[in-house]
Amino acid sequence: MKSTQGDSTQLSQKGKPLDLTERKQIERWVKEKVSVRDIATRLQRHRSCIYRELKRGTTKHINPDLSESYIYQWDVQHNIADLIYLMGGNDEFIMALDSMFDTPLGMSKWSFYSFLPDHTGNVGMFSMANEPSLHIPYLYNYAGQPWKTQKRIRTLLNQWFRNDLMGVPGDEDGGGMSAFVVFSMMGFYPVTPGSPTYNIGSPVFSNVKIDLGNGNVFEIVADKVSNRNKYIQAARLDGTPLNQSWFEHSQIVSGGVLELKMGAKANKEWGLGTPPPSVGLLSE
Repeated sequence: MKSTQGDSTQLSQKGKPLDLTERKQIERWVKEKVSVRDIATRLQRHRSCIYRELKRGTTKHINPDLSESYIYQWDVQHNIADLIYLMGGNDEFIMALDSMFDTPLGMSKWSFYSFLPDHTGNVGMFSMANEPSLHIPYLYNYAGQPWKTQKRIRTLLNQWFRNDLMGVPGDEDGGGMSAFVVFSMMGFYPVTPGSPTYNIGSPVFSNVKIDLGNGNVFEIVADKVSNRNKYIQAARLDGTPLNQSWFEHSQIVSGGVLELKMGAKANKEWGLGTPPPSVGLLSE
C-alpha cells in the first residue's frame, strides 16, 4: 500500500487508498455498486482522514479561501430529509452536527486561515462568517431536536454579533450575514432559498412588528424572553397551538401573531410535530 506521507493524491482508510477527489471516489463506489447509505458513511470517514492529513500538511484536499466539507455537506437545504436518511437517521445526523461544532481546528488559527482565509468566526469546524454556514444551526429542527437550534442560535448571536470589536466575524458579502442576524433575532429564518417557509429559532426581542404593506402586520411576541430564557416552551400562531418548528409564508402574508412562551429550561417535547419541508425522494 502506498504511503500517504508527502503524497497529496491519496489517503489511507482501513488499509485501502482513497483518491482525494470525492467525485472520483464516489464514481468508483457507484461502479462497485456500493449502497447510497454506505457511500455517505464512507465520505464521513474520508473527511476525518482528510483533516488528519491537513494537520500534517500532506493534503491539499480543500477549497482554498471559502470552505471545506465540514460545511458543504449541509448545503442541501432543499432536501435535508434525504441527508438525514443518508447519514443513518436523526441520531447520526445530530451527532454529525454536534461534532462539527465541537471538533477543534487541529492547528493554530493562523495556520488554518492560510488554507481558508474566509473561514472565520470559528466554532469548532463551523464558520459563522461564511454564507454556506448560515442555515446550519437551524438544521436541528429537521431531526427532532429544535431545542438545540434555539441554544445554538443564541450562543452564536451572543458570541459573534455583539456591540464591540467582535461585532462582525467576517465578510458581510452583500447583506447575507446581516440578514441572518436580523431574522434570527426576530426568531425565525428562511433556511431554504425559494421555499416559502421559515424555521423557528430563538427570538431576542420580546416584541417585533413587521410591516407587510397594505396595512398587514406580522407580530412576534416572546413572553418572558431574556438572555436566560432562550428556550421555547410553547407556541401559538394566530391563536392556534403550534407544535412544529416552522411555518409557511402564506400563514403570515396577510398579517398575524406568532406567540412564543420562553423559559430557561429546554422543552425537548416542543416542536416535534411535522418537520420542516424537504423534497425527500429517498426517505419516503
